[in-house]
Amino acid sequence: MKTKITSVMYLFIAVCMISIQNLSAQSSKPQKVSPDEKNPTQRIDKQLERLQKELELSPEQVNQIKPLIEERVKKRESIREANDKLHDQMDDLRELSKAQDEKLKTILSPEQFAKYNSRKEELKDRFRHRNRRGDRRR
Repeated sequence: MKTKITSVMYLFIAVCMISIQNLSAQSSKPQKVSPDEKNPTQRIDKQLERLQKELELSPEQVNQIKPLIEERVKKRESIREANDKLHDQMDDLRELSKAQDEKLKTILSPEQFAKYNSRKEELKDRFRHRNRRGDRRR
């Protein structure tokens, strides 16, 4: 009888230790702020800053592109709220992206637009590759 109680106690202690290890491992991971949790103004500024750096935009181009980015952010939010199915969201987001690309084509030089498309394709490939591996870390 005493050995059964001892065995159960050891088992209980082992389960508790494993649970504590899992909890501490989860809490020690740094918490990233997802793009959805950032302030929309911060996202707009970050995107504009990245485009300005990568495409070497003129101040005039920056002034023309900023409203496009603001509009896209607002429309993206409304698409995500309006559609509960991921497939519908993706279709609408693709259309939004195509419309923005057409507008950007009129603002950017051909070299800048080619660079923009190249970077966009790199990001798509990286996203596809990451999802194929099953690695969803960011």
